[in-house]
Amino acid sequence: MVRPHARQRRAGSLVGIGMVMVVVASCSSGGSTSIGSVTAAFATPSPLAATVEPTVEPMPIPTLEPTATPTPTVTEEELIAACDKGTPIPEADTYTSTVHPLVVLYYEPAGPDSGWILSSYSANHSYDINTKWKLDGWPGPIQLVVCAGAEKPVKIGGCPYTYKRTDGKVGTIIRYKQTITVQVLVASTGKTLQSRTFTGSSPGCADRITTEDLRDNPPWHLIGAAPADSTINGYATTVSTQKAK
Repeated sequence: MVRPHARQRRAGSLVGIGMVMVVVASCSSGGSTSIGSVTAAFATPSPLAATVEPTVEPMPIPTLEPTATPTPTVTEEELIAACDKGTPIPEADTYTSTVHPLVVLYYEPAGPDSGWILSSYSANHSYDINTKWKLDGWPGPIQLVVCAGAEKPVKIGGCPYTYKRTDGKVGTIIRYKQTITVQVLVASTGKTLQSRTFTGSSPGCADRITTEDLRDNPPWHLIGAAPADSTINGYATTVSTQKAK
């Protein structure tokens, strides 16, 4: 009774093995296999997708726009050297065309600021045309430098009276008028283009005269007013548009 039972168990094991083999065999051939009411589906593998290489976009080439050439900068030191020693200014433009950019300097003979001074930075003298220099209002680099020299008194004669100082000192008076010589230099060469001397007012002889010179011993000196800044400014303005020589 025992052996037949054993044979039945072995037979069931073979059937199970056969079923497994059928499924494995079906896997090797693709498609589907029905085992009882269960259907196993096996998809046929698809070919590998092609590798897509990234596209490198070329870098755009920047467009260079033309830029205007900056106006060369002329320094105050160069302007002073031009008036003082006739030193050429390398950044200056050639003296030509119908408009001649310029700037006016004046000479201070005494004090801590003695020497050539650019009037834009001084309260002693003021020339309106220098506003163009200060604000870069000229159409190009400097062509001319106008140098207004120191005031120089010129004797014009005495007074026909004898004067008595308040301390009882008696003496005569000699009159002078102030003059300023203005030189116009070609900035690029330092050479003098032209010059002109301007004269201030002549003092008159009056019954009573007040002058700082009365502190000294006679003869006393009476000096008239210096040429006005407006006179020199008008001259520089005319020079800025005169025909190039």
